[in-house]
Amino acid sequence: MKNVLIPTIVLSLIIAGVSIADVTSNAQPVSPSTVPQAVTPSQEQGVTNTMTEQKAVITTSKGIIAVEFYPKDAPETVANFVKLSKEGFYNNLKFHRVIPGFVAQGGDPQTKGEMGKDWTADPSEAMSKKIPLAGTGGPGYNVKAEFNAQKHLAGTLSMARSADPNSAGSQFYICLAPQPHLDGSYTVFGKVTSGMEAVLKLDVGDTIQSIIVEEAVPAAETATANAVEVTANAAVTGNSSGK
Repeated sequence: MKNVLIPTIVLSLIIAGVSIADVTSNAQPVSPSTVPQAVTPSQEQGVTNTMTEQKAVITTSKGIIAVEFYPKDAPETVANFVKLSKEGFYNNLKFHRVIPGFVAQGGDPQTKGEMGKDWTADPSEAMSKKIPLAGTGGPGYNVKAEFNAQKHLAGTLSMARSADPNSAGSQFYICLAPQPHLDGSYTVFGKVTSGMEAVLKLDVGDTIQSIIVEEAVPAAETATANAVEVTANAAVTGNSSGK
C-alpha cells in the first residue's frame, strides 16, 4: 500500500541530493504477496515497440510541451506511456509535485477534480478529509525498470517509482534542471523538445489537459520509403541528364 511521498525531513534530503529515492510514487515496502507484478505492456496489453521515432504533445494549463521518446533505451516504458496516452488516461490529471530546480511530477489518476476537495498533496489533509493523497496512485500494474545511459538533464522525461526499482506505473516527471544524482536509478524515456518555458511555469495543481501521440513509422516502412525516394530521385536525375 502506498503512502506519504515526502515528509519535511525527506524533502530536505531530496533537495540536498542525498536521498536514495529522490523521485518516488509514494510507495512503502509491503509484503511480496501484495506487490503488483511488473508487466511488459507490449505483451500484456498489445503495444508494439517496433518504432523508429515517437513523439507527443502534452497540452497543459501552462502551455504546450512537445516531447520525443527513447524507444531504443526504454521500449516497454515508452510503450506503456504511449498506450496510456492514447487511452486518455492522463487527460485532466494534475501535476501534484513541483519542486523548483528539481522536477515537476504528474500522472497519478487520483488527481482528477479539485485540489483540496477531491485530492491533496498534503498528507495531514488527506487524513483529516479522508481524500486521496497525490502520488499514491497508478494504472493498477507496474512496469519493469529500464535504467539506461540517458542523463537527467533539464527537460528529461523519466518515470517516478517507489523504493522498488520495478514499481513504476503511470507517474512521470520532467526535470527542471540537470539532476545527475538520478542517473542510472530511474528510467529515462524521453525529453522535452520544445515548450520548456511552459514546464518551468508549472505549479502544483496545474492540469495535463491531454497528451496526443504522433504515430511513428515502423523501421521497415521507413527503410522502404527511403529506398523508393532514392530510386525516384535517381530516375529523375537520369531523365534530366538525358534531355
